[in-house]
Amino acid sequence: MPDLGGSTASSWLPLVTAFLGYALSAITEFLRDIRAHKREIETQASLRDREREARDEARRDERFERRTEFQRETLLNLQEEVFKLMRTTAEMQHSDVMALRSGVQWHKQLYPADLDERAFSSNVQTTKLKVRVADEGVRELVSELRKDAGSVLMSDSEAAGEQASRRMTQTYDKLNERIGELLRKLDNDADEGELKKTI
Repeated sequence: MPDLGGSTASSWLPLVTAFLGYALSAITEFLRDIRAHKREIETQASLRDREREARDEARRDERFERRTEFQRETLLNLQEEVFKLMRTTAEMQHSDVMALRSGVQWHKQLYPADLDERAFSSNVQTTKLKVRVADEGVRELVSELRKDAGSVLMSDSEAAGEQASRRMTQTYDKLNERIGELLRKLDNDADEGELKKTI
């Protein structure tokens, strides 16, 4: 009598092997898909991080450029207004000297209205620009210059006015030199920033 049990097992064996192969293949494919999906998520997260860093760096660069440009414009405008302050102070001092030589007592004549207005305007503008400057040394020198200019105009004699005028000129030279240094530094920093962008 033929062995039906052995033949049944041998007929099912290819089917079971095929099913196991299919199941293992499906499990392997599923695990591969999970790993691929995980890599894709990590890649997207890394890409988002790099994009965020690039945006943050672009914002930092933009803020740096705005601050640099603001300081440059402020320093250039301050330089112009300080020169106007010096010029109007010198004109007022000259007016006092001329009045003294014509017999009027020192500081007793009125200044011309336009000169008085220009002096007031340059004083106001100098003060306004001073507070916008980031460099403490410039702010201190501007305060010193304004004090020297006031000493010229409040001097009690021609000699005292001349002495205050010399101090004012020395302070102006220091201030002008410091502003020049800062402008060169701002330009160098801006050039380095542009160089970094190209690298």
